[in-house]
Amino acid sequence: MTRMEEYQALRQALETVPEAMETVAERALAREKTCRKKKRVWGIPVGSLAACFALFLLLVNCFPPFAAACEGLPVLGELAEALRFDKSLRRAVENEYVQPLGLSQTANGITARMEYLIVDQKSVNLFFSFHSEDGCPLRARYSTDTTDCISLMNGIDLQKNDELQQITLMSVGDTLPDTLELTLFAYRDAIGSGEESEPAAEFHFTIEYDPSFTAKGETIPVGASFTLDGQTLLLDRAEIYPTHMRLILREAAENTANLRSLDFCLTDDQGGTYEAGAGSVVSMGTGENENCYLLESPWFQDGKHFTLHIRGAQFLTKGKEWVRVDLQAKTIEGLPDGAALDEIRLYDDTWQVSVRTDSMPKGTARRASLFGSEYHNEDGTIQGYTGRGYSGGDGGWEYVTLEDYPENVVYLKLSHDRTVLLPQSLDIPIN
Repeated sequence: MTRMEEYQALRQALETVPEAMETVAERALAREKTCRKKKRVWGIPVGSLAACFALFLLLVNCFPPFAAACEGLPVLGELAEALRFDKSLRRAVENEYVQPLGLSQTANGITARMEYLIVDQKSVNLFFSFHSEDGCPLRARYSTDTTDCISLMNGIDLQKNDELQQITLMSVGDTLPDTLELTLFAYRDAIGSGEESEPAAEFHFTIEYDPSFTAKGETIPVGASFTLDGQTLLLDRAEIYPTHMRLILREAAENTANLRSLDFCLTDDQGGTYEAGAGSVVSMGTGENENCYLLESPWFQDGKHFTLHIRGAQFLTKGKEWVRVDLQAKTIEGLPDGAALDEIRLYDDTWQVSVRTDSMPKGTARRASLFGSEYHNEDGTIQGYTGRGYSGGDGGWEYVTLEDYPENVVYLKLSHDRTVLLPQSLDIPIN
């Protein structure tokens, strides 16, 4: 039975609903018809499959018993789980904004299925699954042919057979290409279990984008300047897409510090609120002195006018990006105010540098870690940490580990050195 046949069978089963759900089904179908009339929804419907999705997701969200019953259904239960915490993608599916793929390949007893695609002008969301004949869980790694996209996660740890997994790519260019060349690797060992093993199977998929989806996007010029902690910033524009929203902020070249994170949300004129973040990413660099901040998408909502509410920020002073650590003398130079050395210890062949951060200002959870992801030696050779940990958004302590580091001095990169908390939000109209 093909995937489409499975969905047709499921839809027929859903035609007989419990008595208590009859009015829910009617409201869902009415809403589905209304969504077709919305001026801002230009996507080509995907027919009965997406209509079934709209009804299914409404029942999942409104009736826990129905959601529990769907746990055993192939793919659909996993799709509901994958979208449970992503409002933007869930709204996209509810509004028929999904491209079924139905691609499948088998190698070495492992089948890879590319199930669905949710794509717009600036992002790609692929949903795939693995099936192993021996029933063992598999982890995934992938690579793509595009240089204009940022992958939110290059590896996915062990997952059960047939469990839906998500690949998200964010474009930093103007548009997406017509196709995506994706190489997908399946592994039998968990991430971090030891040295990199050979993949158990390798698959290559050519994903073709429906141009009616990749054309979706709306740009709103803003051009509003404002000041935070003495630093001049410009909200250049807002970009709204079906899967996410982008705010493009520029920093004045004469600023003495770089903006490292922003604590904010967006509201519309209909009472809707949109929080920061798209998947696990809140911001990404798109150019010199320019950053792109991501939010939940208002594309399928009724709001027409938006307001940005800035609650706080974190900055990193220019010229103070690195902290110097003398491992033998057990000293540290360049820590920001409120941070202090806890200890420097050598465990076998691994150095651990611990810092207390409990006296630093708290309030923005966008960057809980004091240190960035890099360090370098006296020659300037940059590397990534072998291990790290911190106490979370409330601060307290943080450590990094350096395995087999042969030198006495190391430079650790800071993520920020000061936090700004606003007693009242700074409100900026978008349109």
